[in-house]
Amino acid sequence: MSFHCSAFTDDLNPCLMTCLDGKDVCVLHKDFYDPEIWFERFIFSIDRLRYVFSSPAKIQLIYKKAILDGRIQITRDHFRDLDTSHNPASLVDYYLLCCKQPGVDPFWSNMLFKQTIKTILDMHSPRVHDVIVHNRHLLDRFLDPIFSNCKWPFDYMMAQVLFNILNINHPGHQLIDHPTVSLFQYIKSHPKYQGELLWKYSVHEENLLVLLNKGSLNSVATEKVKAFVSELPAQRAAHREKCQKANQAMKQEIRDAVWKPEWYLDHEEYSGLVSRWGINLKL
Repeated sequence: MSFHCSAFTDDLNPCLMTCLDGKDVCVLHKDFYDPEIWFERFIFSIDRLRYVFSSPAKIQLIYKKAILDGRIQITRDHFRDLDTSHNPASLVDYYLLCCKQPGVDPFWSNMLFKQTIKTILDMHSPRVHDVIVHNRHLLDRFLDPIFSNCKWPFDYMMAQVLFNILNINHPGHQLIDHPTVSLFQYIKSHPKYQGELLWKYSVHEENLLVLLNKGSLNSVATEKVKAFVSELPAQRAAHREKCQKANQAMKQEIRDAVWKPEWYLDHEEYSGLVSRWGINLKL
């Protein structure tokens, strides 16, 4: 069985030569995904910025095929090398792509994590915000890899992001709570916000609130973040009450079905319960 080569040519185009015996690359590119060679060429080489600015779509495809497909494994040591190699602003997109690889910890590089927070605030600047309102992907692409990272729970990542924005003096603080497209709106609409955060007590949330109440940080950001975090207990209680009411009808019908005198459900009754509540009753 033959496959097409997954490497790229010198002009950054897919190779597509035929590979035999289930190999991932052709004979000409047998060392293409060797970590030392790949990192040196596409990350640490002086040609990297030329690639990024002259062929951004091509270099992004090369990064995705290497990192998201697991051909290149990202390690803590690699992030340490990033910290000492380039202007951090030029590495944010690459860093966030790395954070999508399973097992990668965003905090392996505090420098790039903080640079990402600054970039998120840049997206909230008045001169930029009108653009992201019409194309929210421009903001979400910086937020998704951080908040969907599996290394840390959602409440911890939220607390870390909110704490770090307090330590940056930035005009974007004015719009982080914009109701349509913003950091706060993103957090509230994230599946883990309702599926995880609103179902549990969070010590990280409490610790952040303690820091906010000290009142020694940036005033604009502090007031907005404090208002957001202070509302969470009430939202948590309201969410649980809403879910309890929504589940009450299901609970009552299942109870009646299980404890009916016949002690069994016929096929029609069973199918009705499954279709209404999306459950699998083993009676």
